[in-house]
Order: sequence, then C-alpha cells, then structure tokens
Amino acid sequence: MADRLSLAHISAAAVFAAVGAMWGKLGWMFVLWAACAGLDFLTGCLAAIKNGEWDSAVAHAGIWHKAAMVVVVIVAMLFDLALHEITTVAGVSLPIQGVLVTPLVLSWYIIAEIGSILENAIKMGAQHVPKWLTNGLKLVSDTLEKAGDEAVKERKNGKR
Repeated sequence: MADRLSLAHISAAAVFAAVGAMWGKLGWMFVLWAACAGLDFLTGCLAAIKNGEWDSAVAHAGIWHKAAMVVVVIVAMLFDLALHEITTVAGVSLPIQGVLVTPLVLSWYIIAEIGSILENAIKMGAQHVPKWLTNGLKLVSDTLEKAGDEAVKERKNGKR
C-alpha cells in the first residue's frame, strides 16, 4: 500500500511539475479550476445525497455543465491564440493583444466554482460560514466582471 501511495504522490508531483513547466502561472490556473470544478461536483453530489435529493438526471446535467465550461475555456484559448497569430504572423494591428481572455475566463470560473462549493457545504450542514467569505467572493466576482468589461471597452476605444 505504501508503495502505491508513494507512486501516486510521485505521479501527481510529476504532472503538476509538467503543468508548471509548460504553462507557468496560467497552467496553475487550469489546475486550480479543474480542482474547483471537481470539488464542486463532488460536494454537490454529497449535498444531494445527504438531503435525500439525489437524482441522476441532475448529476448528468452537472456533468454537461462542466463539459460546457471546458468548451468556453477552449474558445477563450483559441481567441487568445487567434489574436496572437493575427498580430504577429499577419502583422495586423489590433486593439486587443496578448493573452487576455483565458486568464479572465479561468479566474471568473474559479471564483464561481468556489462560491458553488461554499453553497454545497452549507447544504451539507456547515452552519457557520463567515459573512466576510461570502462577501469577499461576491466582491471578487463583481471585480472580475468589471475588469473584463473594462478591458474590452478600453481596447474597443483604442486605449490601453
């Protein structure tokens, strides 16, 4: 058993090291998002089981929801890649440059997943959740929305 556990630790460390080496900080955002999405699904299932509300159709809908989020992240990555190729290869000057969309989308999803995990914890029986935690999540979510809106608006108007 100890050998299997050590192999699992070594394998996980290797995967995380590869992600960090290949994608840097953006890679860690992917890892964090995936961990949050997985924990959200797990806590949602546990909360439903605890409250006698388990429904496989709802669980399947949750899986489809997570799959759709993957599609949105892929679209954000493709958008950033297209912007890079248009500006560097085609030599076209655009008001939006660099990797902008993917980190904003990942950040928004991470905060949304954390909020959902917190809601699931409450449904599971967490009675005392610090108000500042829920307020902080709301503040960060609102700030990300505003940052995304402002980034698009500024770039649309030719500002940087």
